[in-house]
Amino acid sequence: MDAKFSPIVEQRDATNSQSVTSSRDSAGAAIHSRLTLRKAEILRGYDSFSMVLSKGRSLQAGNVRCFFLESPSSEKIQVGFSVGRGIRRSSSRNRLKRLLRESYRRNKNLLLETQKSAEDGVKLVFLFMARKGTNPQKVLLAEVDQDLKTLLSRLSSRLLRE
Repeated sequence: MDAKFSPIVEQRDATNSQSVTSSRDSAGAAIHSRLTLRKAEILRGYDSFSMVLSKGRSLQAGNVRCFFLESPSSEKIQVGFSVGRGIRRSSSRNRLKRLLRESYRRNKNLLLETQKSAEDGVKLVFLFMARKGTNPQKVLLAEVDQDLKTLLSRLSSRLLRE
């Protein structure tokens, strides 16, 4: 009877966990770092968004457009997410913002590798603008993921050139 009510300890398998990556330190020991989106990395406020959108440059891939502005800041990379008002339902806009955040969180290492050497920070705004014929309720994470990977690789090569 005791075995029936004993607590079960859950252990995460390394093959099942996508949120953990490993790297090596100078001694060769494995360091596990989580791919998270910290609060300090998130761009907040109307003025910050409008400055990036008005003064920044842009790149586009698929339905996602990336505005970026290089600026000296305490945080190396600050990122914001927005969805155009062409998508009428707020539930669809919120879902698309969640997809953008998740896709960035998974793929931000593409951009972090280039920013380690730079002194200045960069502010990013990812804007989802649905093209004609795109049903926003049927957009998949894989589609957003592919667009964001393309944008981040283009952005990192562009930042390296400058």
